[in-house]
Amino acid sequence: MAETELTVTAQGAEKSWTNAHPDGHSYKNNGHTILFVNNTDGELHTVSHTEQRACDFGHALTNKTDDAADGATTEIWAAKNIHRFNDNVGKAHITFTTTAPNSSGLQVAVVDYSKA
Repeated sequence: MAETELTVTAQGAEKSWTNAHPDGHSYKNNGHTILFVNNTDGELHTVSHTEQRACDFGHALTNKTDDAADGATTEIWAAKNIHRFNDNVGKAHITFTTTAPNSSGLQVAVVDYSKA
C-alpha cells in the first residue's frame, strides 16, 4: 500500500485523527502546520519527517526523527521548513521507523496554526 494523506485542520477546530499507517503519511505543509501524535498502544514509536532537499546551510539530507513514547499523551512536532521538507507539490512526508500498528493505539493529526 502507499502512504495516505492526512487532513489538515484549522487551529481551534476538532483534530482529524488518523490511525498511523505502516507506509506513512503526507500532508499539505505551509510552514505553519504542526504534527500531533497520540500514542496509547504501550510501545515506543519513532516518527520521521523525510527531508526532500538539503538546507541553505549545506548540510547533507537528514530526516528529522522524534520518539513518540507511550503514555496516552499527545506529542507535538514543530512546523517543518517548507524548503527542506516539502516535495514539489507542497506536501511533507512522515514515516515510522518502528512498526506502526495501523490501529487507534497510534494516531496522527495535523493542525494549521495560520488558519483560525
